[in-house]
Amino acid sequence: MAYRIAKKPPLRIVGIRIPLTSDMEDNLRIVPEFWKALLQGEQFLEICKLSNGEPRGILGISVYRNPKEIYYYIGVATNSSAPAGIPVLPSEKKILCPCTSVLDSVFLDFWINEKAATPHHE
Repeated sequence: MAYRIAKKPPLRIVGIRIPLTSDMEDNLRIVPEFWKALLQGEQFLEICKLSNGEPRGILGISVYRNPKEIYYYIGVATNSSAPAGIPVLPSEKKILCPCTSVLDSVFLDFWINEKAATPHHE
């Protein structure tokens, strides 16, 4: 999987989130269910209408702060105001990688968990 760590201007991402667990098998069940539920509701259309930034399109974003704070967002890059009840993702350091398959997602989750468990300096 091609990836790069880059310093980019802050992204303003607006979207819906769910908590994840440190158990990858749970997450492989949770995330598709989240997509399915969101696609059937009206919030997805609200989010889509807000997309006006880079990167374009609908984004799936994993956020790892610590083992008890892991989230998955479905959102868009935008400079528009967030509708009530739809959070703005805090701007943080980002790892940019196109995840085009389940294998990419599994590798990325493994890499993030390994980096989180290993002391490192920036």
